Amino acid sequence: MHCLHKDHHDGMKSRRVSRKVSRKSRRVSRKMRKVSRKVSRRMSRKMRKVSRKSRRMSRRISRKMRKVSRRVSRKMRKVSRKSRRMSRRVSRKMSKVSRKSRRMSRRVSRKMSKVSRKSRRMSRKMSKVSRKSRRMSRRKDAGYGMDMDMDMM
Repeated sequence: MHCLHKDHHDGMKSRRVSRKVSRKSRRVSRKMRKVSRKVSRRMSRKMRKVSRKSRRMSRRISRKMRKVSRRVSRKMRKVSRKSRRMSRRVSRKMSKVSRKSRRMSRRVSRKMSKVSRKSRRMSRKMSKVSRKSRRMSRRKDAGYGMDMDMDMM
């Protein structure tokens, strides 16, 4: 009987110990769960922060890029406008110059033709004069001879 009672007591003790152990293990597992939850929460918070930051950064970058592209496009437009204006000016000037040169060449050709006409006229006159002078000299020669004969007589 005594032995049986001892066995019973031992069984009770072992049960108590096992209960204690299970309680401890439950506590530990609860703690572990808490810790894991905390860690996961922290990590998720951090991740959210990081994602927010990255989104903000990307937004900033995109804004900056847009600004830069706008500025560049404006500048390009200005440059193209300026170049168009310049080309128009240059073409106008060139056309003016060509018109002037045409006018000048016409004037020069007119003047040259006038001069050539005048020179032709002058040469005609000169030839006429030379013919006349030749004729006159011939006549004079003929007349002079006659006079000499008359004197001798």
